Amino acid sequence: MGGEIDFTTARVGQTLHIPCAKGRHIVDVPVKPGSNPDAIAKMMPHKGWTIGRKMACPEHRRKSERPQATGPQPMEETKPRPTPSDAAKKAHRMLMMALEDYYDDATKQYKDGYSDTRLAAEIGCSEQHVRETREQYFGPLAVPNDVAEFRGALDKLRAEAGQMTASITKSLQAMEQRLDRLCKRNGWAE
Repeated sequence: MGGEIDFTTARVGQTLHIPCAKGRHIVDVPVKPGSNPDAIAKMMPHKGWTIGRKMACPEHRRKSERPQATGPQPMEETKPRPTPSDAAKKAHRMLMMALEDYYDDATKQYKDGYSDTRLAAEIGCSEQHVRETREQYFGPLAVPNDVAEFRGALDKLRAEAGQMTASITKSLQAMEQRLDRLCKRNGWAE
């Protein structure tokens, strides 16, 4: 470290001017007057410095070189998972059997008349539990073909209605322009 580090003396101590090779800047490090150079050199890695041929300040030190926390780390407090009651376990088993019976895994749809809501009511569990279990073990619901066809027909009808509205608006504007011309030609009030 000799030759690279400069210092200035202040009333309360000394300030070391240490060059950072990676950041190409000088970092001022205050130390007590009369500090042992070896003690300062040992302190610097604990403060995050990389010591060696090229010194690097904590800001420019590689992540892999950054000091890891030492000593025992506080453990995160984890709450034990509540043990499901016998009734909850039975309801879950019944739900899985109902999903096997009434959910078509190939089409990702319920058989006619069945839904998350109906299974929840029949089994006695929440609709959210049915939905989450179905999604976890069977996947999300697909849009039924008849619903997709119905939406397509509705979109087509909306487009036709938009075209008809545009046509009627155009006809109304033409009629209003004819009336305006007729009134102006004959001097009538509009």
